[in-house]
Amino acid sequence: MANTKITTDVIADGAITSAKLDTNITISGNITGTLATAAQPNITSVGTLTGLTVNGNVSVDGGTIKLDGNYPTGNNNVVMGDTAFDSVTTASNNTIMGNAAGTAITDSNFNTAIGSSALAAQVSGGRNVAIGYGSLDADTQGARATAVGFGALGSQNHTSVTITGSTAVGYGALGETTTGLNNTAVGALALNANTTGTENTAVGKSALLLNTTGSYNTAMGAFSLDACTTGGKNSAFGREALTKNTTGSLNVAIGYEALKENTTASNNTGVGYQSLKALTTGGQNTALGYAAGQGCTGASSFNVAIGDETMITAGEKSYNTAIGSDAMRAITTGSANVGVGYNSLAALTTGTNNVAMGSGSLDANTTGNSNTAIGENALTHNTTAGSNTAVGKSALQDNTTGGDNVAVGANAGDAITTGSNNTAIGRDALSVMTTQNGNTAVGRGAGFNAATSGLTYIGFQAGYNTSTGYDNVAVGVNALFANTTGNENVAIGYRALINNTTATDNTAVGNGALDSANTGGNNTGIGRNALAGVTTGVQNVGLGSAAGDTITTGHSNICIGHGASTTTNSREYSITMGTNVASVGDYYFTFGVDAADHRVYNNFTSNASWTRASDERIKKDITTNTDCGLDFVNDLRTVTYKFKAPSELDSKMTGYDTSKKEPIYKKKMYGFVAQEVKAAMKTHNITDFAGHHELEDGKDNMQGISYEMFVMPLVKAVQELSTQVDELKAEIKELKG
Repeated sequence: MANTKITTDVIADGAITSAKLDTNITISGNITGTLATAAQPNITSVGTLTGLTVNGNVSVDGGTIKLDGNYPTGNNNVVMGDTAFDSVTTASNNTIMGNAAGTAITDSNFNTAIGSSALAAQVSGGRNVAIGYGSLDADTQGARATAVGFGALGSQNHTSVTITGSTAVGYGALGETTTGLNNTAVGALALNANTTGTENTAVGKSALLLNTTGSYNTAMGAFSLDACTTGGKNSAFGREALTKNTTGSLNVAIGYEALKENTTASNNTGVGYQSLKALTTGGQNTALGYAAGQGCTGASSFNVAIGDETMITAGEKSYNTAIGSDAMRAITTGSANVGVGYNSLAALTTGTNNVAMGSGSLDANTTGNSNTAIGENALTHNTTAGSNTAVGKSALQDNTTGGDNVAVGANAGDAITTGSNNTAIGRDALSVMTTQNGNTAVGRGAGFNAATSGLTYIGFQAGYNTSTGYDNVAVGVNALFANTTGNENVAIGYRALINNTTATDNTAVGNGALDSANTGGNNTGIGRNALAGVTTGVQNVGLGSAAGDTITTGHSNICIGHGASTTTNSREYSITMGTNVASVGDYYFTFGVDAADHRVYNNFTSNASWTRASDERIKKDITTNTDCGLDFVNDLRTVTYKFKAPSELDSKMTGYDTSKKEPIYKKKMYGFVAQEVKAAMKTHNITDFAGHHELEDGKDNMQGISYEMFVMPLVKAVQELSTQVDELKAEIKELKG
């Protein structure tokens, strides 16, 4: 059967099947009844199909399905709805469904509009998605926007083709936005009031609800940032996070009610449930953790709270840093504090300038100021005391009200309770002390058992056993180690006074100085092993390496010089000076450089002059003196004189001083003139005579006289005179004969 054109109504009493029609049927009238279209050729309707029931698929090839009888001219469009897509001219690839949906589109492509009045005003934009009643219904030339929900992006309107990049999902989402770009709103009323604000992201019911011109905000969670109007660059994640923020900017809130009360403050970061919840106008706070910074109220600023329930007690506070669960949990108005570690500064209320680092450090401190505690339980019991420094586990842990203490090292000063002005550096230093003041101990175990005041111990276990001894100083490993009740001792050097127990007023400076002393007091040993043998001896002085090291029970001896000592350990009242020189005996001055030959000595209880070794066995080239006798003595002029004042000296001399008009000694003197003695020596060809001495210092080259040495010339002169007298006596006798 050829193509058949039917121009009148066709009433089908039965089914019109492919067996009855084997070609196309063009009907210009109406078809009533039922069409069995399975495997039928194409049916082209140029009229209206009334009451068409289709049990299979409806396929439209290259045309448009429209329900109001208006057939657009664009391609690849799907349109359903009264007046939908009515204005199209060349628009293509659009999907329009709903009453008046896309009704103004002329040449806008790749749009999807589903819902009454969706994309109703669109003319020339493109690539928009509008799903929901009135969604994107005011925009004329905006492009690439997505609106899902009743009234979503309902006010957006760009009068020139503009890529908006905005996404609105939810009832009223971005409902008031006019020209704002690149916004994302997901949730009922999210970013509802936004007008020109750009690049905002709101996810959750009423998130960024009142934002108008604020930009670069991110809100995720119901009511998050819902009061923000013009504030920008805020981030809120969690229900009611930053919910009251209006104009504050650059805030970050993550967690339920984080920064909830913040209104105008900026630069705050709150991460965690109700973190910084009560803050209103304070800025530059950071809180991380459950309820962290919850107690920062009003204008609190520059605080850092990291850890569960840090800074949870209400009050305006600033410049505090709390890191660790419960750190600074009780602080109200205190400022400039640092607490790092579980429970650190947990009880602090109004104290300022405290630093606590370590679990339980300064955790009982309430109003104390300017304390520093670093280490687990450091200053853990401190309450109101200030200006303490504790570094190390349990350092100053029992201190309550003692102030100005310093303890560095595990358990250093750990028993001090009310003592003040103590310094303990080293593990277990001043570990037993409780209420004493003004002590210094540096070194592990230094002053470990000390229970008195005025002590200075520096070195490993220096003064370790001192209990009640006071005003002692020990510097060096084991210095004053055994001291218990001895007072006012000074020990400086390795093992200095190590065995001293009860003795007092000893001074030992040097490695091993007075290291055997136990009960002997008032000794002074300066130098390595000085007075090293003294046990019970008293009032001895040893100055120099090994000086007085042979003394044990002797007393009142003075030994000065390397190895200067005594020949017996019980020597008393001897004064010995020199190198390796040994004292001659009790009550003797002994000076020299060895134990025998080169020393001079004097028994100061009986002699007024010095004695020195003159034994024939130590001499050689012995001859009779012939050149230094009577003739030399006769050439010496004895004079009287007075010393000049410094102002009277030659101005080239070093002692010249115009301001000194009087000499130190003003009385008349008897003696020689050194230059005249030198001339007499030259006259008689006398050399190596020690009675005259001339310095060669390149300055004054001062000449001097040793009057003791003139004894020998005088003896020789007397001998010569005696000979002459004998000769004269003989002559007189002969004459009288």
